Amino acid sequence: MGGSMMERYQKLGLKESLNQPYRYPIACDELSLILRNAYSRIPKNLQSLIFQDSLAAFGLLPEMQTQAAISAAHGLLQSMEAALPKQKKALAASEFKQAMVAHRRRRKVQLVLEGDLFPELGQSYHTYVGGRYQVP
Repeated sequence: MGGSMMERYQKLGLKESLNQPYRYPIACDELSLILRNAYSRIPKNLQSLIFQDSLAAFGLLPEMQTQAAISAAHGLLQSMEAALPKQKKALAASEFKQAMVAHRRRRKVQLVLEGDLFPELGQSYHTYVGGRYQVP
C-alpha cells in the first residue's frame, strides 16, 4: 500500500509544478490539502517526501512574482504548522521566513532596476535629482 501511495503522489507532479510560476500556487495548495487531510495517515517515507517538497516550495518562493504565490506559500506554512511535529514546524517557519526575506530583497532590487523604488512618492520625487529638477 505504501508503494502505491508513493506512486500516486509522484504522479501528481507537485515537485515539478513548483518550478513553474503559473503552477506554483496550485502545487502549494495541493501540498496544503495533503498535509491537512492525510499527512498523519500516510507512510513515513511519503511523509518525508511531502515535507521535503514543502520546504522546496519555500526555497523557490523568492523566484515567484505574484501575490498568489505568496498567499499559497503562507497557506502551506499554516498547514505545516497544523500537521507537523514541533521540530519540523520550527524548521518550516524558519525556511518560510528566510524565503520571504529573500523575496522582499529580490523585489526591491527589481523596483530599483525599474526606477520605481518609491512609487508612493509620486512623479515629483522621481523628477527631483541632485538638488535640481529633471525634466521627465
